[in-house]
Amino acid sequence: MRTGLNRKNNYSDSGRSVASGSRSAPDASRPGHRRRPGWRQIKRKLRELPGMTVLRKIMGKLKFDTDVSPGVDLTIPGSLYSVERNRTRKRFLLALLILFLMVFIYLSFRTTVIAFLPPWTTAANLFTWIRLNVGELFHLSYYNDRRSIIAAHPCYLETTTRLTGALSIVAMGAAMSVAGVVFQSVFRNPIAVPTMLGVSSGINIGNFILVLQYNVTAASMTQERFIYGYIGSLLILFLVMGVSRLTTRDGSWAIIDVLLIGTTLTRLITQIISSIQTTFLDDFTIQLISEMNMYGAGLGNARGWIFLALALVFGLGPILLMRNSLNVVTFSEEESRVMGLNTNVMRVLALVFSTILITAAQIYCGEVGMLALLVPHTCRYLFGSNTRDLIFSSMIVGGIMMIICRFIVALTMFNQYLSMISVGMIINVISIPLMMFILLTQKRGWE
Repeated sequence: MRTGLNRKNNYSDSGRSVASGSRSAPDASRPGHRRRPGWRQIKRKLRELPGMTVLRKIMGKLKFDTDVSPGVDLTIPGSLYSVERNRTRKRFLLALLILFLMVFIYLSFRTTVIAFLPPWTTAANLFTWIRLNVGELFHLSYYNDRRSIIAAHPCYLETTTRLTGALSIVAMGAAMSVAGVVFQSVFRNPIAVPTMLGVSSGINIGNFILVLQYNVTAASMTQERFIYGYIGSLLILFLVMGVSRLTTRDGSWAIIDVLLIGTTLTRLITQIISSIQTTFLDDFTIQLISEMNMYGAGLGNARGWIFLALALVFGLGPILLMRNSLNVVTFSEEESRVMGLNTNVMRVLALVFSTILITAAQIYCGEVGMLALLVPHTCRYLFGSNTRDLIFSSMIVGGIMMIICRFIVALTMFNQYLSMISVGMIINVISIPLMMFILLTQKRGWE
């Protein structure tokens, strides 16, 4: 009886210790029982493996291949991490499907009346467009009968016209969204937008000088608007970084100083332009400058497509190559020095490439800077805080939002009172309730 009572008490004590979550010492009386090593011990043993120190040093030297993901917790089991990655991939695929669906709906919308083409008609027009381009590229025989082929497909020209606009608007939405992700990562600030650094003011200066030089014809000069815009935005960017570097003792530039100088310089440029307009210019010129800043230039001709392609190659391409190392710039200066990384060079390069994307998007679409604030927060809510995931997801979500806003603008074109609405106005209206929804449902920091 005493043995049974002792056995019962032992079982109850062991059950109580397990229920309370406390770790009991290993039972030496039971053969084969041993305590499993914790995750800290596993990480310590992995670090002690031969060659791991050399590997970490090599990865630290390769700036463009450094993968530091603050959104990944190395202490969680691999199965849970794989489940989270699979969930993120499913969301990526769903976002891509929504993007293709919105583009197809936009292509099906008529340009002359408020109506939609049948889906099979739109698909046939797209297939014909691809077939004719392939025939022109490889000099195939059926390309000589292109007029009869186009005449056999109703509303072919409307679909192809919508297609060029859809491709460009999706590309610009992706460019502006990626630039917003880079700005917020570099400045470690959830409200960092291009207007805070003076990039948008540099574009406005370019439009202002162009109107003063060419007057009315400046609105149709796509090539000159891109050139003047790039010169103004890059000059403002280097001016802000140069002045902020002079304010520090060690020659580097602090994030807070850059934001303060950029905001102050933006306000100063805005006041100077406003004073010159009200003093020396007439009402027609002032309205022309305002419309150029608000509505953008569009691509216009083949040169516009060339500038768009150059902006994507020299702006988006390097950012995609830096997608792994951009997680490093979200750390503080002390943490970066401990890791042996020079984050100042990475920040400057990231800002220059982002400025190229912002300038192209704003010259083409107008004042759509709110997209650079809205899309990164939306992607953090849906896909996590890893910068690599944010870049790809922001390209998709930015394209979706831009094509939706462009579709709303196309609907308002048939009303004489609503025909002056721009894409930037629609983005500003959509951003307010969407940001409130994200902040109320997320209830945590932006990291």
